[in-house]
Amino acid sequence: MATKKTTRKKTAAKKTAPKRKKASPKRARRTAKATRKKPPKGGKGGRPRIEIDWDTVARLLRVGNTNEDIAAILEISIATLQARFAEHPEKVEAARATRRSNLRTRQTANALAGSDRMLIHLGEHELGQRRKLQLSGEPGQPPVAFTVAEFVQLGAARQKQRLAIEAESSDDGE
Repeated sequence: MATKKTTRKKTAAKKTAPKRKKASPKRARRTAKATRKKPPKGGKGGRPRIEIDWDTVARLLRVGNTNEDIAAILEISIATLQARFAEHPEKVEAARATRRSNLRTRQTANALAGSDRMLIHLGEHELGQRRKLQLSGEPGQPPVAFTVAEFVQLGAARQKQRLAIEAESSDDGE
């Protein structure tokens, strides 16, 4: 009997690199630091700083623009604008205070010129007056309830009537 010879083919063993362990967090940080590019000498590096024109910002704040409007006009992000505001809060507050002062001056001028609504507004906000019912009426008659606004308008109407009567009497007397 003939014997069969079995031959095994020798397979070439694949050479694989040994598995590396994961780097420890400390090592990962050291490696990341080492691979960062160093900033150029004499500067911090990174993106150039966006400077804003504070005269333009102050003018826009004085007329009452919002942060979103100002950022859009200056063509910068709202975050950049807020960062600059945080760096110079005194400039921002000064511009806003100027706006409030100008508004109060105009409101007072309108009130003194005879604007009933402005008188009511300033009375409520500056003097702490409230829109509550005020009772008025002649003795012996039932009281009549008015709001502050109606009371002021009634007084203005009575004053106009008095002025008209005075003007007629002065015309008749001549």
